Amino acid sequence: MKDDNEFENGEDSEEEPKTKIKYEPPKYLETLSLDIRQRMLNLHIWASRERFLKKTRQSMKNFIASLKHTLKDRGYEFTKIYLIEEQIEKIDALINDVEKEINRNLKSFPIWEQFLKNVKGIGPGHAGAIISLIGKADRFHSISALRKYSGWYVEDGKPARKKAKTQGGYSPKMKQYLFWFAEATIKAKHYYYEIYLKAKRDELKNHPEWEGLKAEKGKKIDGIPMHIHRRAMRKMIQLFLSDLFCVWRDIEGFPPTTPYPIAILGHEGFIDPLKENPYYKREESHISDENQVSNASHIPDENQGPNASHPLSENHRRGASQ
Repeated sequence: MKDDNEFENGEDSEEEPKTKIKYEPPKYLETLSLDIRQRMLNLHIWASRERFLKKTRQSMKNFIASLKHTLKDRGYEFTKIYLIEEQIEKIDALINDVEKEINRNLKSFPIWEQFLKNVKGIGPGHAGAIISLIGKADRFHSISALRKYSGWYVEDGKPARKKAKTQGGYSPKMKQYLFWFAEATIKAKHYYYEIYLKAKRDELKNHPEWEGLKAEKGKKIDGIPMHIHRRAMRKMIQLFLSDLFCVWRDIEGFPPTTPYPIAILGHEGFIDPLKENPYYKREESHISDENQVSNASHIPDENQGPNASHPLSENHRRGASQ
């Protein structure tokens, strides 16, 4: 049996192709109803198809642009390459059908309706994939556990690397979808983008020697623009996962857990994402005692393990929007 973190569809096997998708739900989904498990499988399938179709469409558009440029250099002028562009139109129609199926299945998940639907930079396809890969709100006991499963954590001062065929590795699919989410969020320029910009400023503030560094061919240099960009992106994704963890548990009615920085490191000044996140509006039935310790979000320390974190103080969070 394959890793429980991923669904089985039998399409990658070298054996005779199977006409039906084979699905054996992981143990952590056994408590969910059969209808929800089926919708989760549907989300996983449709999200994968959407990504494949969009990737194919983009490849064809890139080919057309390159071909037109080459022909123009040789003195030819084309306004439309009918054969390829007709195929692109057909792919657009297929993508619309897939998105309708994704939206139809997403309506069964409150985390989509009450939170992810409002997040700038995450569409139905990415949201459906993330929901199907995580499964349910109480699957992970802590924010750090969710980050580790997602592959967005630091180990011995370095970003996580996939350990093939070993127990305890992260989900490559989850990490990839979160990377695509981050790229879209930076383009959307909204709440999490402000966190990204603040993280970039902090990197240069903490490492002034990085200012003005440029990449050299064949060498890996800390502090080059891409290096800073990836570090800031990782912190933005980690913050999103923290918010997702807290909000999903709140929506499903699970009690908050004590965050590692509060329980172990003794940090103070956290902002509760259940109150401060602009994408989530809590229902009255979910508002708990104000004296409870909230499951607040935090940005981890790059020089420590996945459980070690700095507090995301009010000044830090609000400073991102300045």
